[in-house]
Amino acid sequence: MESGETDRSARLLDFLRQRLGSSALTYAVPPVELRGGFESLIYSFTLGGAPPEFSGPLVLRVFRRLEDPERARREALIHNTVAEHGFPAPRVLIAVTSAEEIGAPFLIMPRVPGATMLAQFEGLGRGRPSAELIRLVISMPRILRRTISQLARTQAQLHRLPGDLLLRAFEREGLNLGAITFDGRLRTMFDRTGSGPLSDLRPAVAWLIDKCPPQEAASVICHGDFQPFNVMVKDGEVTGVIDWVNAIVAEPAFDVGFTVASFLTVPVPIPFILRQLVYASIRAGGRSYERAYRRLAPLPAPRVRYYEAVRCVSELVWMGARLVGGGARNGAYQSAEGVRRLTGHLRRLTGVEVRFPFEL
Repeated sequence: MESGETDRSARLLDFLRQRLGSSALTYAVPPVELRGGFESLIYSFTLGGAPPEFSGPLVLRVFRRLEDPERARREALIHNTVAEHGFPAPRVLIAVTSAEEIGAPFLIMPRVPGATMLAQFEGLGRGRPSAELIRLVISMPRILRRTISQLARTQAQLHRLPGDLLLRAFEREGLNLGAITFDGRLRTMFDRTGSGPLSDLRPAVAWLIDKCPPQEAASVICHGDFQPFNVMVKDGEVTGVIDWVNAIVAEPAFDVGFTVASFLTVPVPIPFILRQLVYASIRAGGRSYERAYRRLAPLPAPRVRYYEAVRCVSELVWMGARLVGGGARNGAYQSAEGVRRLTGHLRRLTGVEVRFPFEL
């Protein structure tokens, strides 16, 4: 951790000594911040003298704001439910909902081995020399082709878990079911866009409510942000899926639509000519991904398109709500290019024009 966070590191060790009942507990490797984590700060660390469950590399996920005191408990329950039923997700070992211990709610879980599916593209455009950028852009179609079928198989595996597993777990723990149902998400977006600057986004939310398709497919557990940077691999095998903050119980088309939209809208901060080549590659990758999933399980195309629109509106509302609340401008889409990509795809899907109410 940076010097300004030394106190948090020391407080975490004190907490763990008490929780694990070992005053001799130390850091074998002190906390080091990892890349990523738009909604949280993520650190890797290793303990010395810890019990077996805590003896390997660990991840500390610190939530940036105490806006929802149940969020840590909710995410821990999602992680542990899917892991318990055989899906590769890291189990949460400790979930703390208060800010008393280290200054913010947090989770501790084992670090998933390996790297993300597209690790070589992480931070694309941030300080990389032109020659390296050109090599990466040229290699992108080949790497995406290699990634897509594995990504689709892993998502289809998740969708074999019935949604009732998560709903029952939430009921047992007394957690709000609206946080993990599609109706609940729509209500939240509707409420957030009722007045103030976010009211500019209300026409898009109204379109989603008006066009919401009747439920036909069985509800399953959906990740809500299933894309290559949230899937870890090692030696060609998936070792774990991370970042379950957007998990929801919905039909499979929800998750597939969100994944396709992430391919088709993600902004890439690189020079314009190279950017257009990247966008062409990932656009082809997104539709190729949809076809790969459909070979495993049939999905009606109109429903996938509907949930692509939901993804666009969700991102715009989420960004707007954070900016209204004074949150950090650190999301993947929080730039003029990101907004342009989201609003443009939304317009193509729905015909609805929206104005994002903030300058980025």
